[in-house]
Amino acid sequence: MVFFVFQEDVKMSLEEAIRLVQIHERARQGRLRAKFMREIRQQEEREKRAALRGAPTLDPEVASIRIQKVCSGSCISSS
Repeated sequence: MVFFVFQEDVKMSLEEAIRLVQIHERARQGRLRAKFMREIRQQEEREKRAALRGAPTLDPEVASIRIQKVCSGSCISSS
């Protein structure tokens, strides 16, 4: 990051500078933690919706056709 200072003389004690850096670092960590918690909540919501929908069921005939397609595709590429 680049910061531009438009004043010629900026006087700041070492303690003030440390305090400023600490405040900004805590804010950065807070934003990161909030993002992480938001992602966790979204994942839990997705899992909850998936559980409510239940396991997808597939017609046995459609399932067998899909399996045959995969097997024939892999057998052809192996040859």
